[in-house]
Amino acid sequence: MSVGLSLATVAGALRYRFFLVAGIFPYLLGAAVAGRDGATADWWLLFVGLAGVLAVSAGIEGLNEYFDTLIGTDRVFELGQRPKAHWPLPVGISGFGVAFLIGIYLTCLRGWPILALMLFGGAAALSYLCPGVHLSYRGLGETVITISYGCGLTLGGYYLQAGGLSWSCVWASLLPALLILAMTLANEVPDYHGSQLVGKRNIVVRLGRLGAAWAYCLVTASAFLLLLAGLLSGIYPALLGWAFLLAPFALVNSRAALRLYEAPVSFCRVIRGAMLQYVLITLLAAVSYAWGG
Repeated sequence: MSVGLSLATVAGALRYRFFLVAGIFPYLLGAAVAGRDGATADWWLLFVGLAGVLAVSAGIEGLNEYFDTLIGTDRVFELGQRPKAHWPLPVGISGFGVAFLIGIYLTCLRGWPILALMLFGGAAALSYLCPGVHLSYRGLGETVITISYGCGLTLGGYYLQAGGLSWSCVWASLLPALLILAMTLANEVPDYHGSQLVGKRNIVVRLGRLGAAWAYCLVTASAFLLLLAGLLSGIYPALLGWAFLLAPFALVNSRAALRLYEAPVSFCRVIRGAMLQYVLITLLAAVSYAWGG
């Protein structure tokens, strides 16, 4: 197999994986909050940090694919034997290796908190993925994703620009945290039976599909309530109020979740809606803070 064909295979396998780029949005939000708090934009640090986010995301996707293939997760109902892919493990190891080198470089520029954030993120990712620990099998995977993607990357983007942390950044990080939790819950509903059969006791398996659909609705509603509270208290910039234009869409998507939870193929529209909701609101938040900064 040629190098070009190998790269095309990897790209084709990764392109539909939303979590490969999901970390970009809270990272940019953190940098925007730092600008609003008075930090001078350091574009070099911004782009190097972004490269680190993409590298670790690729590493997570590679190892996730590798362990899923090894254990059989999400493939219980496939007919026939899927050809073994050889790219996941090298991509996973390379992604984490590149992210580690970038983290060391940024630590030299910004100090030990970057190393602490990097080690926390790496430990969270590996504890989520690796057999033996496998927090995704113990009902804790959703919490790991919420903290790592929502809060961790927002705080990391902020620290790179500001050289410290603030409560304004903590409050800002809660919004993508709730939105990505809602997206994660929706994403797991179609795999309910497959997860159950391989012993993956995530939140959806523990609550059941209807319970998970209700949990999705409640988390989505909580994100809008947080947004309202932040706007009324002045914590969030006023421009972020435009996010309420998505409230009717969120309501329709929530009703669809309660109606389609037993139809995995049809439920994919709910997943796409949750992804769109996460991207648009988090990007609007980043633009709102950057405009204020």
